[in-house]
Amino acid sequence: MNFFALIAVFITLYVVLIWIYFKYSKKLNKNFLQRRIKIEKLNEKRQTNYISKSEQVDILRYMHLLATSLNEDGKNTENCVLLDYPLNYPRIFNTDPLRLTKLIDAMTQFFLVNNRKSAIVVKFLLANYQQKYVKFSISVWSNKNFLGQDAGANIVASLNKKSRTFLNKAQEIAASNGSKIEFDSKKGLKISTSVRLEISDIKNNLVDQLTVKNPSEFSILIADENPLSFNILRNYLLYMGFDVKPTSSWSSAKRHIEDMIFKPSLIFISDKLSDEVNLAQVQDYLLEKGVCVVIIQKNRNENIGSDRVYIQRLIQPYLPEMLIRVLNNCDNYRKSKKQTTAD
Repeated sequence: MNFFALIAVFITLYVVLIWIYFKYSKKLNKNFLQRRIKIEKLNEKRQTNYISKSEQVDILRYMHLLATSLNEDGKNTENCVLLDYPLNYPRIFNTDPLRLTKLIDAMTQFFLVNNRKSAIVVKFLLANYQQKYVKFSISVWSNKNFLGQDAGANIVASLNKKSRTFLNKAQEIAASNGSKIEFDSKKGLKISTSVRLEISDIKNNLVDQLTVKNPSEFSILIADENPLSFNILRNYLLYMGFDVKPTSSWSSAKRHIEDMIFKPSLIFISDKLSDEVNLAQVQDYLLEKGVCVVIIQKNRNENIGSDRVYIQRLIQPYLPEMLIRVLNNCDNYRKSKKQTTAD
């Protein structure tokens, strides 16, 4: 091979190498760019999730919206969902509200699809309180045990497909929180889990909104024969300092109203007692004593009423601030009644 032929070979190889370089470098750059885009999208998603989780939210307001929706779901089976969140607990946290909502929704739906004519309580219990974090034990329970006494043994096998779906969803979310779903069938049926939440710096003392100056002198009767809803309301009122009489039946409350010595300030009446309660029979006593009547309703159908008696309505489920608003309205009514009498 002469000198010129050798140069021609080298030039040809050089051109081929340049062509290969530009072809594959372009492909590598394209792949690299695509990977960068994917990484940026992933980082953006992670950042969005982080912002969501650090959002300052009032979790009880989210629970109220959820319970209201669940009550709509429970209409066909005549179930009622109640919230039990003590008034002295913090409510505002840096957390992802949707994750907590999905967890409690799945836990509660597990009861709704298996119960009829039952009160189902979503209860928050403070398990641990630190400077920046709290640990809640969250339970959903009913006084009716549809699983039987051996609720702890081979539960999943005894469930229908819909029940298993809700239970599996609750278990998955609980596991992602480092917790699990536990069963307790000692009194009715209860399933529970735990969550850890970061406390917000925002504080909110709802009791400051109460206008009743001397709650201990404000005597209250509660006519609600459901022990679950009765105790939730009673605990709220006792925490605010009201004088709550230990009675839950309408017959007992009626005797107190008709008593010439005892002068109640307010009476709560469950709308489930509509067939039993006749305000016309006691309206003269209510008017003379200036008693305010609060009807506790699952929906807005006004099935207990009177044209002459002062009536407020409290729709279940309710937030503590809704209860406080009703109490303030009743206090204003009693003040105006006293002013009218004095004039």
